[in-house]
Parts: sequence; C-alpha cells; structure tokens
Amino acid sequence: MAALTDTLRPGIRFPEVFAERCVHSHLQWASCGACVECCPHRAWVLDDARLALDAARCDGCGLCVAACPQGALGLAVSAQTRALEEGALTLVACERAGPGLVGEAVVPCVHGLTLNSLLAAYRGGSRVLVVAQGECERCDRGGWHSLFDRLDRLNGLLRQRGLDSLDLRRVTAAQWQRVRDRSGDREAGPWLSRRQFLRTALHRAAEQVGARSEPAAMSFQPPGRYLPSRSGEVVIFGPEIDPGRCTGCGDCARICPQHAVQLNSGQGARGSLRTDPDLCTGCGLCRDLCSVGAIEILRWGVPRREEIPLTRSRCRACGAPYWHPPEGDPSSCPICRQRRHNDRLFQVLD
Repeated sequence: MAALTDTLRPGIRFPEVFAERCVHSHLQWASCGACVECCPHRAWVLDDARLALDAARCDGCGLCVAACPQGALGLAVSAQTRALEEGALTLVACERAGPGLVGEAVVPCVHGLTLNSLLAAYRGGSRVLVVAQGECERCDRGGWHSLFDRLDRLNGLLRQRGLDSLDLRRVTAAQWQRVRDRSGDREAGPWLSRRQFLRTALHRAAEQVGARSEPAAMSFQPPGRYLPSRSGEVVIFGPEIDPGRCTGCGDCARICPQHAVQLNSGQGARGSLRTDPDLCTGCGLCRDLCSVGAIEILRWGVPRREEIPLTRSRCRACGAPYWHPPEGDPSSCPICRQRRHNDRLFQVLD
C-alpha cells in the first residue's frame, strides 16, 4: 500500500496510508474491512491480493480515517480547540454546511472526525463540541451519524467514571463561523448559554490552543491511553480471553501491535496471559489468529477478566518448552497434539 496525494485528482484530499499500521500488513487473513464497509462510494477494494484505493471513486470525505482502528489512514484536516475564560471548546464544520465556509476546522465531513480527536480535545480541556453540518440525510456520503454515535458512547463512559461530558452544540454555519472568527456578536442565541459556558465568549478574543489533526503514523496511540481505566470501569476496547478455551499458546500476544495482550513468563514454571484494555484498538488481530476461538473484542463495556494463569512444561514428544493453562495437557505441545506423532519437530522458540 502506498500513500496517495491530491495530484491524482485536483481538489480532492486523498487519505494517506500508513501501511505498517494496517492489520493486513500483520496478518494476511485479517478480518478487518472497516475502510471498505464505511466508504459510501466503494472506493476501497479489499481482496485476497491487495487493499487498494480507487482514486476515481474517492471524494476525500475521510469516513475511512475515522473507521480505521489502527490509525493506518490520515487526512490533512483538523478540528480546532480554543481556550476561553470560561473553559475550552472544540470546533468542526462540514464543508457542505453553508456557502463559502472554508478555512481552519472546516472538514470534508464531520463524521470523519476520529474518536482519538475527540479524546485529544477532551484531554486538552475541551468540554464543548461545536458542530456545523450539512443535510446528512440527503448527502451522497451516506447520511452517516457516526460522529454523534461516537460522542454518545464516549459520554456514557465519562458518566460511568463520574467525569464531565463533552457536550454537543449543533449550530448554523453562520453561528459557527462567528465563533471561529471571533466576531464579537453577543446575540448569537441560546445555543451557547448552558452553564453560562459562553455567556461572553463571542465578544472576547479567543486564544487558540492548537489544532487537533488526524493522527499521523508516529503519533497514533490506542484510544484508551487518553483516558486510562481502573478495575471495574467501562473501557473503549478490550481483548477478552475465555480461560476455558485458551491453550496458552501466546499467539495473541505475539500478533498484537499494541501489546494489549502480554505473555508474562513470571518465575520458573509460572506465568500468565495478561490483557491491558487501555492498549487495545479493537483491530481484532488476536481474535483472527486464535485457532481455538478463545478471544472476543469487548467494545464499550467492563472487562470480565484481565489475567489467565499459565504453567510452563516441556513437551515429551519434541522436547520443546510450551505454556498451557494449569489444568491443560502437560504431556505434549500444541504442535505435537495437532500432528499426532512423536517425531521431533523444529520449532521457532522465543
């Protein structure tokens, strides 16, 4: 996969592809097809040989950027966070929200705003998201409401943790532009009066804190890192391992790009498989690779279990050391059990 540029079609901003982050660079049969599924113009092509973007179909909406769990796609568009005396707010507007709406924080589609962008704004102190949008239901980009779905989910998590919400303000293009351009209009309307948050904000000069741009390859981090969790709290994503099915092979730990599943060798013959939901992106690689179907991806819920105890034994057939649950078969490794013979096998050991 290679990055695309707007030289292919003047005026269209194509998503940049960070191939090393895509799950299909880690596992050929990875099940993720988020970019393909969300694209309203079927510009993404995924088959046995390739994942590719048909530039003739792409209109640069950015929905695929928000859908990608691994931050493997990016666009040079951004929301904008501003600090005011009463607090901070984040601005984003659809380019189709009104005539002549251009410039900072104007994006092809507000539904392309990523979850990480919302989290970054929240961590930056923003408690209000000001949005101007077009007529989504009539839009040829599909009428998506995924930004608001993500915001609802995020606010549910924040409420469960006893934190302030990220409140949504939907405004007209003219109102939005006045806020962004600091016009000084005191009569913008009651949409900004809740909690007296912006009672005098429109006539004050606002200090720009900085643009929240879509994550680049090197800056991407799992969404849980923005709001670290404690035991019993709702998490955004998390790998859940069924101890009744797990064989302790450790393939899930080896394939996870973010180390959300870790194989801890411990001391001597005791170890464990440990999950860290705050590092999970929900990409599903661990689930796809698990040969016994022991892993599911939890989304916006409370993890049931975070650690699977393991015991280290040596295979009687091939002599290789291997991990297994304490109640598992201590006589032979998974490879020898699968092959059902006692020949010595060559294995790649950690």
